[in-house]
Amino acid sequence: MSLVAIVTILNVLKNHLETSLGALIGQAGRAMARALMDKFNRKGYEFGMDHWIVLVHLWKEDGQTQQNLGETAGKNKTSVTRAIDWLEKNNYVVRVADREDRRHKRIYLTNSGKNMQELLAPEVKEVIAEATAGIPPEEVEACKNVLRHMFSNLKSYI
Repeated sequence: MSLVAIVTILNVLKNHLETSLGALIGQAGRAMARALMDKFNRKGYEFGMDHWIVLVHLWKEDGQTQQNLGETAGKNKTSVTRAIDWLEKNNYVVRVADREDRRHKRIYLTNSGKNMQELLAPEVKEVIAEATAGIPPEEVEACKNVLRHMFSNLKSYI
């Protein structure tokens, strides 16, 4: 294969990666995550993304098993375990043996963990406002609907 052909192929691939739906969704998601972590850290909250994800899922449903948290968060067992270890060490969650199956641990928010939702909400709203600046609300809603539909189509892979 000639050098010209190789350069042409590389340019086509680069252009595809810069314009593909998956790449754009990934870039936007990573940018929002970084902005959120930056705002948290500037306020003195030392959360990482995995810690944040576990907290969000516990705010939706407190007392989940560690396994269920991993499944709903789309995270592997090691990432979830590390995040819970850190959150427990910092008094945001506690592990409690399941009443029906003591081999399983349920993860519960402490008062500090519950209070973080209210403390972090302004930062979350700020990042969302920054990310959607200049985009009409109906377009933001349409985008969310499309992403929900895509997720539904691919949910079996999670």
